[in-house]
Amino acid sequence: MPYYDYRCEECAEQFELFQSMDAPSGGVCPKCQSHLVKRIIGGAGIIFKGSDFYVTQQRQKRGQD
Repeated sequence: MPYYDYRCEECAEQFELFQSMDAPSGGVCPKCQSHLVKRIIGGAGIIFKGSDFYVTQQRQKRGQD
């Protein structure tokens, strides 16, 4: 299940919710408890951090450049 970013329409607090992809959009603001929250659509998609995530990535042999 992915995290979704939300912004409260009343106090402008931004927060994340851990929801399934088919869950309805919405939630409760953790700061002011308002139900007027809106999902923020981002364009980052899935981000892999670290090394060795690519099949085409070749390992460097030690001692050879």
